[in-house]
Amino acid sequence: MEPAERPVERFVGRQGTTRDDTVLDLLRDVEPAPVGTVDIGRAIRGGRRRVRGRRVATVAAAAAATALVIALPPLPWTRPAPPVTPASQLTNDSRAFEVNAPAFVVGSAGGLTPDTYETGRYRQIITLRSTDPSSRTTAVITMYAPGHQPSLPDGEPAPPVNNRPARWIPRGVAWEWTPGAWGTVSLAAPAEDRERAHRVAQSVLPRRDAPVSVPFTVDPGALGAGRRMIGVVTSYPGDGVATRVSVKYGTHDLADDWIEAGVQRPRPSAAPNADLDGTPAVISDSEVVLLPAGQDLAIFAKGGDEPARRALAAAVTVLSP
Repeated sequence: MEPAERPVERFVGRQGTTRDDTVLDLLRDVEPAPVGTVDIGRAIRGGRRRVRGRRVATVAAAAAATALVIALPPLPWTRPAPPVTPASQLTNDSRAFEVNAPAFVVGSAGGLTPDTYETGRYRQIITLRSTDPSSRTTAVITMYAPGHQPSLPDGEPAPPVNNRPARWIPRGVAWEWTPGAWGTVSLAAPAEDRERAHRVAQSVLPRRDAPVSVPFTVDPGALGAGRRMIGVVTSYPGDGVATRVSVKYGTHDLADDWIEAGVQRPRPSAAPNADLDGTPAVISDSEVVLLPAGQDLAIFAKGGDEPARRALAAAVTVLSP
């Protein structure tokens, strides 16, 4: 179901070097577009020029349970998908997304608004939160590159989505956003609402966007053998919503062995429960968060085991604004 491991792309080749500025070279600082892209606060607004990195702390670990966990619902499709193009043929495959750039713009609809956007070569994932703070309703949009959905929809026909064929699926809707490529909207809570899912789907439009700006670098030595960048996760601004940007690394584009490093502003309010090389930190079962003194941000790492998260957090260098 997952594509085979493939060679490192040209824009993630930094794993073969020891230069800290490679990721910044590849993920150029850009001004966010006015619709659907992500503002990650002052760390990114200082972009449009190269900045030198400085180490905000040297630690062996840090942690906190502040990250949004993106839980993908099981795919409800049953008909087998067409064979996946071999990874060796995808180096210049125009059908694949750019791994570090959003391929869609997503609006607010059905009482839901975008919360996070995860880029990727074969699929891109947008989570949504309710516009009503008292509501627990959430949704997940999963958009597949042409020929890369794991199966094809085989449900009851639904009204077209943006004049494209659509089908109802459990808890949501699937639609062919372009010939040979499908997307889904799946409501996570509290109950199935087809019409709401359909309205959300109509707010999703293809648009090739600029690469996401990343305000930090990661020492390649902390990534582990064979890992490379497989996606960038950013948050959408909102009242009471922390701005976050992180990079996911894995051995292939849909890797289960991913690890993730990022920064968050403002820093979480949780009290430190560890002191790592003199740096306050919060450690949870799934995440390490470094709380460097005198900084208004936090550095976090998740995925893998705790030693891997500790090493990854220590390898992050925040760039000056």
